[in-house]
Amino acid sequence: MAVSSIKKIDLIGLERDRMDILSFLQNRGQLEIISSPAAGSAQPGAGKAAGVEPMELEDAISFLGAYSRPGGSFSKMLKQRVMVSAAQLRQEAAAFDVRAFLDELNKFRLQYQEMQRRKERFNQERIALMPWRFLETRLDDLRNPSSLCGVFLGTVDLREKENLLRDISGTGAPAHLETVNTVDGTLYAAVVYLAKDFERVEALLKGRKFNFVVLGAGEETVRERLLEVNIESLILDDKMQDIRGQFCRLSEQALRLMLVHDYLLCLRERISVSGTLEKQAYTFSLCAWGRRKDIPGLKEELYRKFPESAVFLSDPFPGENIPSALENGPLLQPFEVVTDLYGKPVYGGIDPSGLLAPFFLVSFGFCIADAGYGLLILAVAAFLFSRHPPPSEKIFLRLMVWMGIFTVIAGIITGGFFGDLIGRLPEAFAWAKRLQRKLAIIDPVKDSMLFLGATLIFGFLQVACGVAVKFCRDLKRDSFAAFALDLPSLFVQFSMLGLCLVLTGTGPAWLAGYALYSFIAAGALIVFYNWHSNKDISLKIFWSGFGLYSIVTGNFLSDTLSFSRIFALGLTGSLLGAAINTMLFPSGPVNGIGGIIGASAAVGVLFAAHILNMAISLLGAYVHTSRLQYLEFFGKFFEAGGRPFRAFRQEGKYTYITTAADQTVRPVTTK
Repeated sequence: MAVSSIKKIDLIGLERDRMDILSFLQNRGQLEIISSPAAGSAQPGAGKAAGVEPMELEDAISFLGAYSRPGGSFSKMLKQRVMVSAAQLRQEAAAFDVRAFLDELNKFRLQYQEMQRRKERFNQERIALMPWRFLETRLDDLRNPSSLCGVFLGTVDLREKENLLRDISGTGAPAHLETVNTVDGTLYAAVVYLAKDFERVEALLKGRKFNFVVLGAGEETVRERLLEVNIESLILDDKMQDIRGQFCRLSEQALRLMLVHDYLLCLRERISVSGTLEKQAYTFSLCAWGRRKDIPGLKEELYRKFPESAVFLSDPFPGENIPSALENGPLLQPFEVVTDLYGKPVYGGIDPSGLLAPFFLVSFGFCIADAGYGLLILAVAAFLFSRHPPPSEKIFLRLMVWMGIFTVIAGIITGGFFGDLIGRLPEAFAWAKRLQRKLAIIDPVKDSMLFLGATLIFGFLQVACGVAVKFCRDLKRDSFAAFALDLPSLFVQFSMLGLCLVLTGTGPAWLAGYALYSFIAAGALIVFYNWHSNKDISLKIFWSGFGLYSIVTGNFLSDTLSFSRIFALGLTGSLLGAAINTMLFPSGPVNGIGGIIGASAAVGVLFAAHILNMAISLLGAYVHTSRLQYLEFFGKFFEAGGRPFRAFRQEGKYTYITTAADQTVRPVTTK
C-alpha cells in the first residue's frame, strides 16, 4: 500500500553482449530505460523475418482476417490476445519463412486485384450493351457500315421522338430513325444517314439533345457479345473463387504471422534502445529506473548469465523525472485500477489504493444493495476468468469479484434479492422468506431515513479518514501545518457532528459543551495558522475567516452530504426492482398450456428487465462511487501528477508475451 521505492541503475556490459543483455532486460520487463529511443532500421537476429517490416505483416494479417474460418484459431486470436512465451516468438521468427509467405500472398493478391478490375470492366460493358441487345447488326458494321452511309447510336428523351422524326423529315436529307429499345422514358435509337449528310444530321441530333453512344468493336452482334461477356465473367468468377480458397489456406498460417509480427516489434524496440546507448570500443552502458524490490533478483540473474557485466545503484536526485509505480499485495492490487483512472500519485506521495478499498466496496455494494445482482456479477467474473485472460485483465476481474461479494453482503443486509422477489414467492419457499427476514437489518424503503443517516455517517467517517491521512503525511513534511491545520480540522468536524447529534436529540446534552469548546479551540488554531501562513494583511484577514468557513461547509457539510447519493441509488434500485416484479411476476395460478406459455414468457421478460436494471445500477454505482473517492476522499491528501513507470518489456499487438516458467502456452501449428 505504497508508492514503490525507485532506484537509478547504471549497467555496464561488453559490447558483444549488448543485444543479448537488452533481450534479457526486455524479457524481464522490470526496468525503464532513461534514454530516449531512436528509430532503428537494421534487424539483426530477425532470422528468416529479416527485411520484413511490421506494417507489412499488419496489412497481411488484416487482409487474411476476412478469409479466416468463423470460430477458427485465427478468428479467436483476433478477438482476444493469447499468451505466448518469448522463446516461442524467437522460434517462430527463426523457423517461419515469412518472406516467402508474403511473396506468395502478394502474388495472389495482385492476381485477384487484376481479376476484380476485369470483372468490373465486364460489368460496365454488360450495362452498356444490355439496352442494345435487340440490334442484329455486327458491332464492326455499326462502327464502319460503308463509305456511302453511316449510323449514329444514342439516347434521347422519349418525349422528343416525334419532334426528332419531324426534324429529320424536314431537312430533306435521306435519313432514318430506328427505335432499338425504350427503358424508363429513354429512347435508344439508331439513325442511318448518307455519308455526305454527316454534319447536317449530327447538328440536328445535337439540337434535340441526342446523346451519342459508341459501342465496342467486334465480329459479333450485341447479343452474341453479351453472351461472351457472361461466359467470361463466369470463368473469371471460378478463378476468383480458387484464389479466395488460397487466401483461406494462407489464413490458417496467419497465427504464425502474428507471432513473427510481435517478435519484430520487440526486436525493433531493442534496436531503438540500443541506438541510444553509450558505446566504447569494447563496452556499452545504459541508465534505467528500477523498483527496489525487483533489483536483487534482476542482478542475480544478470550476473549469472553475463558475469562480465556490472550494475551500480544510486538514489534519484531531487528534481529528476522519477516514475511512479504502485506496490500492493494481491488483495489490494485490484484497487489500483480505481487509482490509475484518476492518475498516478507523485513519487514519494501516498498510494490511496489500500485506503480506498473498504470505502469503495461498501459504497458500491449499497449503491446496488441486491444480493441477486451481486451473484450475477460474480457469475460474469467467473465466466471471464474461465477464458484465461492476460494478467492485466485479471486485475480488473479480481476487483469485479470484490464488488460482487460486497453487493451480495449489502443485499443480505437490506433484504434485496432481485428487488422484492423472495417476498413474492409461493408458500413453498417460506423458509427463504424467514431466512431473509432473519438476516435483513435495514429496509431502504421502509427505513429510508435510517438508511440516509447511515450513509451520511459513513461519508463523514471517510472524509475524516482523508483528513487524518493528510495529518499523517504532513507530520513528516510540515509538523506545524499538521498540528495547527490538519488536526484542528478533524476536531472541527467531530465537534460539528457532536452539536448535530445534540440538536437532533440523538446525543446526550452534556456532549454540547465539549463539542462547543472543542470547536472554539480548533477554530482558533485554524485562524492562527492562516494568519501566520499568509504575508499580506488582506490575505491574512480573508483566509483566517474563509479557512474555517471552508472546513465547516466543505469537509463537514458538502462532502458529507455528497454521500447521500449512496442512499439515492440504493433506494432507486430497490424501487425499480420491486416495480419490475409487480408488473411481470406471475400473481395467479398457472393453468393449462396457455398459462404455462404465458408464465414462461413473463419469467423471461422479468429476467431481461432485471438484467437491464442491474446494468443501469452497475454503471451508476461504479461512476458515483468512483466520484466519491476522487473528489471527497482524494481531495484531502492525494497529490496527482506522477509519471507512470513504463517498463522496457516484451509487448505485442496480437499476443500477450510472458516469461513465467509455469505458463502453459498453446503451441502454434501449421496446416
